[in-house]
Amino acid sequence: MVQPGTFIAAVGADNENKQEIDPRLLAESTLVTDLTAQAATIGDLHHAIIAGTMSRDDVHAELGEVVAGRKPGRRDAHEITIFDSTGTGLQDVAAAIAVYRRATKEKAGQALRYEIHLGNGAARTPLGQAAAPGCRRAPSAGIPRIARHDRRRVANAIPKKSPV
Repeated sequence: MVQPGTFIAAVGADNENKQEIDPRLLAESTLVTDLTAQAATIGDLHHAIIAGTMSRDDVHAELGEVVAGRKPGRRDAHEITIFDSTGTGLQDVAAAIAVYRRATKEKAGQALRYEIHLGNGAARTPLGQAAAPGCRRAPSAGIPRIARHDRRRVANAIPKKSPV
């Protein structure tokens, strides 16, 4: 049994074959989605709709509505709230930026340098600096290759003569 006041972040159902939350629990809780249309197609909401316990209209809010203050989040201490996250790149980037800024401000964590290997044979850091010597074009038909800044590993992992 889920206790009153519990918050559940359901982040694993990112296709129509995955399910984390029982449809009855979803229906008895306050549901917030990242994107309702997407959750209704591939998230836990999808399974609740198929089970007949919920519809799209039963969703309390999308995360953006709560963050913007257009809809309330938790309304009382006993409310069971569920966030049905199916994954959106923009929200992932926003969360990463927020975590990075807080870690930087609090001098927490460990700084890692990484390089982005571009399709033109060049390699740059996120700040546009030239990458470590020995970096070559990744054999990935234009897909960026990201590697930690370890010259030997980078140089050995990427062939000197690209087949592309």
